[in-house]
Amino acid sequence: MGKGSQAPPIFLRAKDIAARWHVSRQFIYQLKDRGELPCYFFGGSVRFRLEDIEAYEAAAKYQGRAEPDMRVITQQG
Repeated sequence: MGKGSQAPPIFLRAKDIAARWHVSRQFIYQLKDRGELPCYFFGGSVRFRLEDIEAYEAAAKYQGRAEPDMRVITQQG
């Protein structure tokens, strides 16, 4: 790739994210419907950008706060 060019974004399916987080696909779609996970529509398919998934994971990471946001870990759909 030349200077200034970026790698194309990587898109994941809901089932890919569900497997990554050990949760149901339904839970992934609930996050999408609540606006917590941005998504993209390609024809009739819903895809999620890996960069957005990694940002969500970083925001959900337990940092020793009194009340951690553990939704990704505890929700099993």
